[in-house]
Amino acid sequence: MTHRTIDCAPSRPGANHPALKYGGSPEVAGGTLTVSVEEAARMLGIGRSLAYEAVRTGTFPTRVIKIGTRYVIPRAPLEALLRGEVAA
Repeated sequence: MTHRTIDCAPSRPGANHPALKYGGSPEVAGGTLTVSVEEAARMLGIGRSLAYEAVRTGTFPTRVIKIGTRYVIPRAPLEALLRGEVAA
């Protein structure tokens, strides 16, 4: 099995992020495109347990992405909710 390596010099912070190997963009102005459930809980001002319970019961106020056993929250909809741009 051969492995393909992409060698590029970082031109900006995060330029060596794995998403760039696939043509993606890993960052937006506020940081990464997704946040962990723990970080989302801090942003919302709720506890970790409550955040995971909301994810498990489907009541988390924004979209949740499950990858294997890990959950991530898209940053843009969460920030829009916090700015009051969307109804919870």
